[in-house]
Amino acid sequence: MRILVVPFLDGDNWSLVPVLEEMRRRGHEIAIYAPFPEKSACGMFESFVPEIHPVEQLTNEIARTFDVAFCANMTLQFVKLLDIYIFVYSSYVYKSDWMTDGADFLLTYNYAAISRYTGFDCVKMAVGDPKRLPCAKAGEEQKQFLFIDSGHMPFGSSGKKQVADMLLKIAGTFPEYRLVIKPRWLRGAVQQHFAHKNMEHLYDVIDERCGGKLPDNLVLLNEHRDLGELVSQSDVVLSLYSTAILNAMLQDKPVLILTGWDCEDKWDLRSETTIRNMKEFFSASGCAVDICEVCDYLPKGLKTREQFMDEVMPYRDPAAKRIVDTMEYVFSGFLQKGVYPAPGTVHYETLRDELKPAPELTMEQLKRERIREIMQQKLYKVSCKITVPVDFGAYYRMLEEHAPACELTEKAFEQLGTDLNRQKNECLIAGGDALNQDGIDQSFYFDACFQQGLEDQILSFPKEKVLCGPVYDYYAGLVHENRGERPEAVRHYVRFLTWTTARSFCKYRQEEAYNTCRPFHVIFYDYDGSNIDLVTFASLYCGFFDKKNDTYVDPAVVRWAGEKLMLRFDELKERNPELALRTAGYFYSHGGQTAKIEKEKQMKRQEERIAALETEIIALKSGSAALEAKLAALRGSVSYRLGRKLTALPRKIRQTIGGQRSN
Repeated sequence: MRILVVPFLDGDNWSLVPVLEEMRRRGHEIAIYAPFPEKSACGMFESFVPEIHPVEQLTNEIARTFDVAFCANMTLQFVKLLDIYIFVYSSYVYKSDWMTDGADFLLTYNYAAISRYTGFDCVKMAVGDPKRLPCAKAGEEQKQFLFIDSGHMPFGSSGKKQVADMLLKIAGTFPEYRLVIKPRWLRGAVQQHFAHKNMEHLYDVIDERCGGKLPDNLVLLNEHRDLGELVSQSDVVLSLYSTAILNAMLQDKPVLILTGWDCEDKWDLRSETTIRNMKEFFSASGCAVDICEVCDYLPKGLKTREQFMDEVMPYRDPAAKRIVDTMEYVFSGFLQKGVYPAPGTVHYETLRDELKPAPELTMEQLKRERIREIMQQKLYKVSCKITVPVDFGAYYRMLEEHAPACELTEKAFEQLGTDLNRQKNECLIAGGDALNQDGIDQSFYFDACFQQGLEDQILSFPKEKVLCGPVYDYYAGLVHENRGERPEAVRHYVRFLTWTTARSFCKYRQEEAYNTCRPFHVIFYDYDGSNIDLVTFASLYCGFFDKKNDTYVDPAVVRWAGEKLMLRFDELKERNPELALRTAGYFYSHGGQTAKIEKEKQMKRQEERIAALETEIIALKSGSAALEAKLAALRGSVSYRLGRKLTALPRKIRQTIGGQRSN
């Protein structure tokens, strides 16, 4: 078969790797089109194809050259209107949280996960996890503990400190054991393509808590190591609420799943819903222990309950073979015969008996069902993140009425999405009394009001009832900016950005980089030296880079902000020397360096033009007065002389910083 593969991000992509290996082993041809083709997101696929194409290049003409598509979570939205049968593997384990955006044939981790897709009219089948290793018997004692860091969790310094203190306590209590920590991402790595980013790395917290004096038996890995190998080399495996611990359970390793740690509420991992559901899920394993009591269960750990294994992992061997077997059978038994399988839940062992043809099912109907599934998931992404009941009945009624008649074009799909989004907002506004009892819930209310154009309702909202101050300032800033009231917009944006840059994670959706770009753009552009305090502006400039937001704002505006700060560098150095050095450092490595590169390019173009004219003069050998005059004018131009002068700017600033450091 020729297989079109559409990956996504992070752990979803790692789930695809073993499947692609199985496809390649069987001789299938693979091509990859990705919404995030960068190495940071798709580097794990480089050995499979010579090039990873941007999904924007994928057309129906290209799609028709393939036999089937195999997609990761959340990628149906990119291929929904293509004339190709689409398999999707959903790696989500928990039955009550998260859902992918649809499929023609949905492959899930287990059958419990299928329960959340009752509204999807497609084929559904559990296959297990492609990443899981075959069950291995416990070997000899290795004198090693393994802690699998979740990376993002816990949110907030309190929880991170609890985890760091626990690890230091284990290392001190059991000096004869190595305690190895496998990080979710390496220290210093850019988290551009990771879910639930958290800029506070566990290693930094450990360093702080032990004063830089790490115990000799505490190993902080800072290189990518195979999880299966690390698990097999360990006597006990510990983690927070991470499905990576299932690797250890499958190898029959004793495990400890830590509970009782502090965690601040976050918009996409709510404490009262998602985190609580994770705790309930892992508590059923019989291996959950309070973080304060972990040493009481070491060095032996706890064995996983067999009932939990049966329910969560119906298959304990890698799923890649089952996935490719299923794709081959559907292709040869149905698609090559010009017919699609009938929707419904089936089982791998009895697939050939249960999977029936649906002669009346057409590609047009498949596409309409994809649209309906995507719109269901769009609402679910909101409804699962609020902690109070909101009646979305009107949304579902509109969906069922309009989806069957939606034209199969991108424009019609976007219009349907716009109409449904408006209906969703009306439902949220109607539920305002309930939503306004919690800060994150209230943030969804303010978002709905802004999208519906209720600007006066936002500005007149009683200040004593505002529970999400940063979000209120965000939308108040947008309202004032829309009305041309820039000073007021700047005032609100500064307050909003002061909140968000002080946190290591995004508590509210409005603090995600794709939303903060507008406030940053405005304050960077409008700063005139008097409308924002110098130290405040420099702090926001540094916070902009600390949060890795530099890919979302016009580099020219960022550079301009840095240049304005450099003009007041001496004043900033006098008021806050440390902040001045950080500001200059970011200016050099980002904005300043960009300015230098652009000036060098301008100089190179000028010099090339001069060289061309000189060559022309020599070639003509006529001593043309016109050409000589043109050459002299170019060398004497303001832009040329200014470019020459600007090349000295970085050297002068470096000298200033060097003097500060020597002092």
